[in-house]
Parts: sequence; C-alpha cells; structure tokens
Amino acid sequence: MSGFWAWVAGWGFVVGKLASCSAVALTFGYYLSPDCARYLAAGAVIAFVALNYFGIEKTAGATKIIVAVVLLADLRAAIGFSSFTVLLYYAVTNISAYTLTGQERLYGRNLAVPGLLGCLALAFTLPVASVGIGSAVMLAGIPVYLLQRRRFP
Repeated sequence: MSGFWAWVAGWGFVVGKLASCSAVALTFGYYLSPDCARYLAAGAVIAFVALNYFGIEKTAGATKIIVAVVLLADLRAAIGFSSFTVLLYYAVTNISAYTLTGQERLYGRNLAVPGLLGCLALAFTLPVASVGIGSAVMLAGIPVYLLQRRRFP
C-alpha cells in the first residue's frame, strides 16, 4: 500500500474511532443525566484524550472537531459519521488485501472484491449528512497529508 492510501486508511480509522467514542459517551450521558448529556459526553471525550498524555498534541485538533460534533449534532449524525469513516477504512483494507501475493494472503484474492464493494455500498447508502460530513473530513485531511509529506519526505 502506498504512503497516501496508508495515510487515508489511518486517518479514516482514527476519525472513525474518535467519533465512535463520542457516540458512546453521548449514549452514556443520556443514561446518566438526559438534561446535560452533551456536556457529559464532551467531558468524557476530553478526559479520554487527556489520558493519552503523549498523544494530546497530535489529537487536539481532532478532539475539537469531535467535541463540536457531539455538542452540535444528534446521536444519529455521530453514529453515521463514524460508520462512514470506518467503512472507508475497511474499503482501503480490502484494496490492500487484493494486492497481497499468494504467500502473504490467508484467503483468496476473490474475497477482497466483494468486501470492497460491500464496504463502499454500505458507506454510500448512509444518510446524506453522514456521507457529506465524513467526506469533508477525509478531503480536508488530504492537504495535511501533502504538507506532512513535504516536511518529512
């Protein structure tokens, strides 16, 4: 897998997982106190990132985006956004699996094709808002990747 596609897969995975954590935090917030669930969820996400002391600088920007999504969007939007980015990650994983040699693969190459098509079909049949937000975040990350590639060839 080339550097760009590896980066896209990693970005999709990280963003999807952060959105998943936000959705779970929001769900627990509704169980604990329905009146202030979004504030509890935002606090939980901030605490989750703060526990990873060495990763705070790298994830601070993503955390701000996720906290904004939790505070401004409803739970369905967070789940859809998370689902879209994770499905894109799995689509890239299937592309990568297709490129493996016969000795490197566990299953036949033919299994990667329906896996890729299934991931893309599921990703793009999500609500339009989920696809739009997920696509915007992924597209916004491309300039970041290109700048990092220039700085660290």
